[in-house]
Amino acid sequence: MKWLAERDVLLPGISTLTRLIAHVREQAIARLWDALNEVPTPEQRQVLMMVPEIRPGMRMSDLERWRTGPARASRPEMVKTL
Repeated sequence: MKWLAERDVLLPGISTLTRLIAHVREQAIARLWDALNEVPTPEQRQVLMMVPEIRPGMRMSDLERWRTGPARASRPEMVKTL
């Protein structure tokens, strides 16, 4: 810090740093999603697209069921979930 002050280096303000960090973070997230998108095969992508759909006769999607977990911690509920 002393070195910067001796050379009259002007540091960016907090709002500039905040915008820069947000921009870099968005770029990193976009690269991550692009990389993750390449991992599944076309068949796996098709299965993944069906996960949030609600099947006939069901009240919620498999994704919602997996997110909430079993209502009771009983053996039959655990077997049904697995």
